[in-house]
Amino acid sequence: MLESTGNNGETKTHKGIENLVPFAKGFDPKRNLSGRPRKITDRVEKYLKAKGPDGERNLDRLAKAAVERAISRSDTALSEIWNRVEGPLPRAQEAPQLVIVMSAEEMNRAASILDRMRVIDVSPKELEEDESL
Repeated sequence: MLESTGNNGETKTHKGIENLVPFAKGFDPKRNLSGRPRKITDRVEKYLKAKGPDGERNLDRLAKAAVERAISRSDTALSEIWNRVEGPLPRAQEAPQLVIVMSAEEMNRAASILDRMRVIDVSPKELEEDESL
């Protein structure tokens, strides 16, 4: 046990690690193997798996209603549902930028080559007929 004195002069007793007991091997009622309960999510999933009065699953009815709403109103309802069910789409990544480092002399040489090049507008048929191009 640890003891400490608070701001008002009172002595407080703190439990140390002496009172800790490890989990028992095998079944131990203190362990929560199923994780934290998902209260509302479990209820929604149960409702969606159930069948409605017409015999159709509520999940199918919801899917139809969401698609019809998205078609008629063009809002974000369908996008929100799909993001919850399938997860959002991955963000597009930018293409890497190509950087060319040249000296002034190399830059002048490249510019003179580009100046000598000519742009011609010919069809593939004209290109086949005229071999000088």
